Amino acid sequence: MALDPEIRRAAAERMAVAAVVSAQFDGPSKLERLARSDEGRAWLASLSPIDAARVLHSWELAARPKQLLPATPWEIAVVCAGRGFGKTRLAAEYVRGEVFGGRAKSVLLIGPTERETLRIMVGGRKRDGSGFLDVLAPWERARVRLLDEKKELRVSFDGQDDATIYLCSGEDRDLRGGGFDLAWFDEPVKVARAAELIDNLLLSLREGANPRLLLTTTPKANADWLRQLLVDPACIVRRGATDENSALSAAAIERMRRRLGDSLLGEQEMLGELLDDAPGTLFRQSLIDEHRVDSKPRLAYVAIGLDPSKSGHVDADECGLVVVGRGDDRHYYVLADGTQRTDPIEWVATLAALWRAHHANVIVLETNNLGRHAQSSVLAFWNTGTRPYIKEVHAVGDKLSRAEPLSVLYEQGRVHHVGTLAAIEDELVNFAPGGKSPNRIDALGHAIEYLEKH
Repeated sequence: MALDPEIRRAAAERMAVAAVVSAQFDGPSKLERLARSDEGRAWLASLSPIDAARVLHSWELAARPKQLLPATPWEIAVVCAGRGFGKTRLAAEYVRGEVFGGRAKSVLLIGPTERETLRIMVGGRKRDGSGFLDVLAPWERARVRLLDEKKELRVSFDGQDDATIYLCSGEDRDLRGGGFDLAWFDEPVKVARAAELIDNLLLSLREGANPRLLLTTTPKANADWLRQLLVDPACIVRRGATDENSALSAAAIERMRRRLGDSLLGEQEMLGELLDDAPGTLFRQSLIDEHRVDSKPRLAYVAIGLDPSKSGHVDADECGLVVVGRGDDRHYYVLADGTQRTDPIEWVATLAALWRAHHANVIVLETNNLGRHAQSSVLAFWNTGTRPYIKEVHAVGDKLSRAEPLSVLYEQGRVHHVGTLAAIEDELVNFAPGGKSPNRIDALGHAIEYLEKH
């Protein structure tokens, strides 16, 4: 669903304010400051081995001020920062403090994939990692057991209730059930179902006196769910940039600067900016919003683009069904989206309903996958009465070459969405040549190409 422009504006303002507030916490860690003075170095050298270990594993001393979340109660915290800022360490240390401080007994960690949850968030498998197991002091690590078969960590305390850290990922079908007092979701922008999962997480955070959700991410332009969170009064925001982390090698930072320069991608990946449009995108949400109309004008011709599918199997491509009208102004008005993952008998019924509802003149049918079988299915549905006019087309070239002419029309302001067409807009702004099959885009492109030529 296309986001309300007011929410988009308010989210941008919130990010700007968060940058100003976060800047107040700029600076090195207490430990770094100690190591810079003769007195500090002398004090560190005087510590006993036990005290030195406690200092080394003290997050209050090791953290940069910007990596410390407020001690006052909060419900949702979003850390939007550039790559390498130290988001993972920040979150892992926060979870560590809450668990070993006795304030969190039922914790959920969720990453984009199971592999990333285990490798990055749990950690413990590489030197100098930043995951939960990596940041533990030896005496804390001895209390933790990883139960692979249950996908959880058990933290044992003498004479007290154990704490359990449950491990999930964006690949899991369902997060319902269970109650948590703390959840950490890392890089939700990489998860297609992020909005749905966050809704479920917020419903599952119902244990303890102050249940909390912590999100850590380098934001992406298409993350409208993030914009909605940012304007939530219950949400606090922390900003940060790549080059604030002195632990990163200067060569690595310089390499990123050379590669990204002053580009939008650099602002996103190094500064953690939430951009209005994805860098390099062919279709910009801002342009779609700018040229959106509330109602259609008088239309000279109406076409339905059809990119058929073979089945309704969960792994099958969707059947692209998009209705477009051409106005007297030679502009194109996207009227409806009937795209679905169903068997032919069902999508043909939807096609017929769209044909009647929009008084269509032509069905533009892509023949790459089903060929004559698709036309036979369509015509069989109209076994009596006037049959629709069908124009067969064969898609030529790769996805990118087929999408580029369509993107030019959007840039020229000649394509207008009538109302909000959420699924089409999501597919357009997230289009990537190497991604999943763009069935709506193909159907849309076929309809508009036909209307341009006729």
